Amino acid sequence: MALYDEYAMRAKMDECLKTVAVVLDNNKAAAVAAADRVSHQYEDKYVLANNLTNMSIACILNSLELMGVSHTELGTLKAWNAHRAVSLKFERKLKCKFIKEIERDVEDPTRVQVDAGIFRTTVKTITKVKEYIYLIEVDYTLSAHSGVGNNPAEVIHITSAGSQLETTSRISTAPFKESTVDTFDVNISWLLKHLDEAASTATFSINRAHASCFTPRQNADVETALQFHRSFESFCGDVFCKLRSSYEKQNCYGEATAAKFDISAINTS
Repeated sequence: MALYDEYAMRAKMDECLKTVAVVLDNNKAAAVAAADRVSHQYEDKYVLANNLTNMSIACILNSLELMGVSHTELGTLKAWNAHRAVSLKFERKLKCKFIKEIERDVEDPTRVQVDAGIFRTTVKTITKVKEYIYLIEVDYTLSAHSGVGNNPAEVIHITSAGSQLETTSRISTAPFKESTVDTFDVNISWLLKHLDEAASTATFSINRAHASCFTPRQNADVETALQFHRSFESFCGDVFCKLRSSYEKQNCYGEATAAKFDISAINTS
């Protein structure tokens, strides 16, 4: 996935400006324009950097809430983070089980005319084919855990889903390995560290007095924030690819016999 799509971003901004213009009166609406199209300045770019970083934290928290993390659970994660690192973990399990082999007759739709003495007769061709039935099962879970996740008391289940289907193949080779497990995790300690005690408000702020602080961009705090966001983006990209793969397998190999994956909310744009 692209890191940044300027055209898509500008299109969304233009739509927002159109909506604002409808709400405001004519005089104010005429003055509304994107910031990069009018002369402007920031009195304090450190405050701007703080606000943008805190907005990014709020966006991630909102996403976690939509996936099922309650405010109480978020507070629990922050409490764990005081002692050990906290991570999000995504796990997808894919199983492929051979069910049975069947043999059936397949009639060729083409008819062949054969001369038998003074008579001409039409015959049909029937071919015996072997088919192999496989059961494909896919399950995924998303959880948060403290440390390495070996303590069940310090694991929070966020969401999970599963689906299974039977597929028929005329090739004896299984479409997938008997069992495959894909696991991705990301350390979210930085995120939890920059929340208030109630775990409801982002508190990121650049330490201007630090010796490594030169500009709103060139400082240790922003660099650490960018490192976290890069790792979180990579994690989300890996999860997205596996969910999309599960959805495509379901559509490719047949109708699911159990609940289908629903990834309609995932948008690649």
